[in-house]
Amino acid sequence: MQFISTKGFNSFSNVSTTTVTKVVLFFIWPVLSLFWSLMTYRSKVSRLLVYGFCIFYGFTFVISNKEMDAERYMRYLEKLAMEKGLGLSLFEYLNQPNGTDITLTSVTYFVSRFTDNYSFLFAVFAIIFGFFYLRNVNSLFHELKKTRNINGIIFLIFFAFLVPIFDINAFRFWTATWVFFYGTYNYIITEKKKWLIWSALACLIHFSFLMGNTVLCIYVLFGNRMLAYTILFALSFFFSGQIIGFSTSAAEFLGGGFSRKAVGYTNPEYIKWMTENFNSSDWFVLYVNPLVKYYLLGMMAFIHFKYKKMRKDTQMRNLFSFSILMMAFATFGHFIPGLDRFTKVSFLFLTAYIILFYSKTDKKGINFSTVIGLVPMLIWIAIRFRIGVETMNIYLLFPSIFGLIFPKVAISEFIY
Repeated sequence: MQFISTKGFNSFSNVSTTTVTKVVLFFIWPVLSLFWSLMTYRSKVSRLLVYGFCIFYGFTFVISNKEMDAERYMRYLEKLAMEKGLGLSLFEYLNQPNGTDITLTSVTYFVSRFTDNYSFLFAVFAIIFGFFYLRNVNSLFHELKKTRNINGIIFLIFFAFLVPIFDINAFRFWTATWVFFYGTYNYIITEKKKWLIWSALACLIHFSFLMGNTVLCIYVLFGNRMLAYTILFALSFFFSGQIIGFSTSAAEFLGGGFSRKAVGYTNPEYIKWMTENFNSSDWFVLYVNPLVKYYLLGMMAFIHFKYKKMRKDTQMRNLFSFSILMMAFATFGHFIPGLDRFTKVSFLFLTAYIILFYSKTDKKGINFSTVIGLVPMLIWIAIRFRIGVETMNIYLLFPSIFGLIFPKVAISEFIY
């Protein structure tokens, strides 16, 4: 009896020592703590430290050029901080022309009451973004813990890079993406309508998720109509321009800031400018979206038609139907700047479907279909890293004191 008690105490002591070591290492050298935490991600403290690293990344965020959305966020913070003496309330700022950006305005307003240093603003961005980002990753990771399927792990890593922490550069849309996914995925899996509240809240972060929630409402009303949604998806290739008129009409009906936003996004000159910029991109940027899109669709179709058991599984059937409907919407809006980003939103649901499949199968080893997908997935991850190093402080790789006291320098300056 004494032996068992001592053994239990020693085990507890070892766990506590490991936890303390991880936490101390995080404050001394965050990037080393990150690698350790990723390797031991099953531990709750490891997941919390990954979240902590996301916040530290936000605090050390580098604005490397004036064309970034982050530059505008910084200038807006400085403007609000300068106007602090005017005594303007948050409500007065929300009534201004950019009043549709409720979350951005509110967060920037409250940070501006204390400082005009954008490091603190982006740390708050990372707190919000990282919370929903890791909630979604952890939800799928929890499912995979049942089977420890290597294919599922590979797709989970890819899932984490679809909209990574680097995307706080465009805080509004991509944070709204994770909030929308959080609510919608959980609604689809549990069929509990309380989750729809989270999906709706995405509209307070970025107005375009009015359209995303419209798609969700269609699904809630009509349920699983696989054939109808598949036909709609096929038609989306031929009538993708028609949604421009629909989105403009819907925004005009709502009026105010929504109408101004829609006019800006659907302006022919703006669309032409965005198209020209996109066409001038490198070949791998031009083709990675179609590569990923058709690979994920092919994988989803393969799973759906080959595994009869999956067609009978309620969760899989629900996720399949909504993913096709969301992809149809994304294809309809492909040529509209802003709405084209819903293609990446649909990728989240397609990838989640594949991960959920591997969480429900006992197959071992890497499948040939996964090996084929390594090409588009690795290209995608490489591009995300390429974008990430433009905002990643070189001192993020060193002990934390370096990142806190030295001027910010993007890693990209040492590479390109």
